[in-house]
Amino acid sequence: MSLSIRTARKADYPQIQEFLAQREEYWTSLTARLNIRGRIKPPGDRDKLWLFYNGEELHGLIYNGVDGYTIPAVPAEHMKELSDALFTVARNLPKLRTLLGHAGLVDRVIEAREKAPEYRVDYLLMAHREESTQRISPPSGIRIEKARPKMARELYQLQKAYEIEEVLLEPKRFNPLICMSHLRDTLENQTVFYASSASRPVAKAGTNALGFGWAQIGGVFTEESFRGRGIARSLMSELLTYLAARKLKASLFVKPDNPAAVALYRRLGFEELGPFSIAYYLR
Repeated sequence: MSLSIRTARKADYPQIQEFLAQREEYWTSLTARLNIRGRIKPPGDRDKLWLFYNGEELHGLIYNGVDGYTIPAVPAEHMKELSDALFTVARNLPKLRTLLGHAGLVDRVIEAREKAPEYRVDYLLMAHREESTQRISPPSGIRIEKARPKMARELYQLQKAYEIEEVLLEPKRFNPLICMSHLRDTLENQTVFYASSASRPVAKAGTNALGFGWAQIGGVFTEESFRGRGIARSLMSELLTYLAARKLKASLFVKPDNPAAVALYRRLGFEELGPFSIAYYLR
């Protein structure tokens, strides 16, 4: 067997879909980008998919969007084997802005680019494989509901606090217009549940990517004064129950230095898959 690299052709899409679906929990962000009505759509004219073969077997790939959004998808057992091939492709990517994936793959791409990213955030990737989830009742005085698409104004303050505390690399540069636009898009295209106290939203959790058989969870946030009451646990159980009813399993990434969140997800049945990183090239 010999290694080979080539760009994807239309005839490759069924094989690519089968390959990605086998371990979709590791790269739901990618399958969400390629997913249209349950099937892979061809990348745009300037989006690229490089395929790594050993003989006739597809062992990995790397996606590079025209916007610089880049995801290497290589299973753990092939990382060493494809290290040099990944390096070769990565050093010649047309544009690199956001790089995400297994920490070891992110390391190799950064090495190939010979330039450190402006920012890098390291996470723990976790997956929920259970086909059903037990609903956990919310604490007294808390009500959990599915958000409607037109609820951006009601959920804005929660989204703002979440972005400032968990997302933004430079919180001082928070942009309310971008925040509201992102929230509206999420409410229109994803699934969000929220918890309220006295009719005021105090916590939320939702999906941020929908693949073939997996949903990626994000935006999990509880207002500081309401933390430690079990709200996030009941909120997450409601979201997981909703996803399970639609035959979707769930993945997420969490900062390893947030032991409370890691413990919460473990109690809910999530298992640890390994280190996950997101690197940002701003220039």
